[in-house]
This record gives sequence, C-alpha cells and structure tokens, in this order.
Amino acid sequence: MRKHFVGSAVAASLSALALLGGVGVAAAEAKGLPKDAIAVLEEIKATGKLSPEGRQTLLKYPEIAAQVADPERRTVEVSTSPAPASAAGEVGAAAISCWINDHQVTSYTVVGNVYYKYHQRADHCVDFNKSITSVHNRYPYISDSAGTAYYRGEMANVVGATPAWRVESYYQGKVENCVVEWGCISTEYPWVKLTFRADMAPGFIEVGTGIG
Repeated sequence: MRKHFVGSAVAASLSALALLGGVGVAAAEAKGLPKDAIAVLEEIKATGKLSPEGRQTLLKYPEIAAQVADPERRTVEVSTSPAPASAAGEVGAAAISCWINDHQVTSYTVVGNVYYKYHQRADHCVDFNKSITSVHNRYPYISDSAGTAYYRGEMANVVGATPAWRVESYYQGKVENCVVEWGCISTEYPWVKLTFRADMAPGFIEVGTGIG
C-alpha cells in the first residue's frame, strides 16, 4: 500500500504554535525565551542565514538549538536494491529487471540531530532492448522528523515519459522550520532528482539532491 508521509504527524505537534508570523518579542520573552536567543531567531527569519556568532548563542540553549535547522549542514543518503520478482510481472512481460529505489536528503539541527529526511521513492524497470519501460510507484515522504519541521506539501513533481533510455524523476517539497513559543523562522525546499539510465550497469541511477 502506498504511503504518503506529508506531515500529518508533525502538524499535530505544532498545533499549539503561532505558525503565521510568530508570537512577537515581548510574548516570547514572557514565555521564557532568552533575549539573545530571540535576536538570533529574528536574524534567521529576516535573512535566512545563521552567523557564527548566532550559532554560538544558540548552542548556549540546546533546547532551542535543537529546533533550528542548520543551513550549513545537509547529508545525502542513497540506497538501491533489487525489486521482488513479482514487481516485474506487474509491469508486463517485456521487463526483465526491476528495482526499488528510495533516495533522500537529510536536514540537521544546530546541535547536530536529524531535523527531517526528505525522500523520493520511485521504482523502475528495464527490458532486453536497454529501454526503461516504466517509472512507477512514485511519491515523496518525510521521515525522522524532529516534530517542529512542518511539511507544506509538494512544490514540484515531474517525471519523463517511458519507454526511453533515459528518464528523470524529480520531487521538491516545502518544509517550515518552527520553534516552540516563537513560531516559524525559515522555510526549506528539499529536492531529490533521480535519473534512470538504461545504457549503464543494471539498476544504475544518477542521484541529485539538495535543500534550497
């Protein structure tokens, strides 16, 4: 069964936040947020960047830093494995080999914890003629969310036509970085592009990922 993990769990965890513009400096101070930390959150919201000085300030307050996405750190993780034999039968007799593919980009917090992982799942099959016969079972999803990463849905969803010797599959999502007792301070746009090529080794994929 296809699963679309597009933020319902994290949405529930953010229900108490002021998601549309923050709670304001005075209100944040009243709720116990340190003034210097508030200044850094305001800087991130205004510029989308975290200065070295701001990083050091947030690290004094690990409970706050653990909610702030680190704009300097992203990790690409990939995996490819053979599909079950039944998968080939589902797409027709012309397919001689199929692969299940799940590739992702990871966002981290300022303290180094995983903030979220944005995935693209897309399976493909190749026939005797070195042609990609299908790119199927495609969807994006979020995993390992820290709880204050709010997934706003897809920004882009593009896939090439089959059959072809080369097919691209691209997804880009939108994730808001929110802080308890403050609100959302920035927006990230993670993306994963998979390029399936039938002219290379069996199951070969070119992977491009990033976070805008």
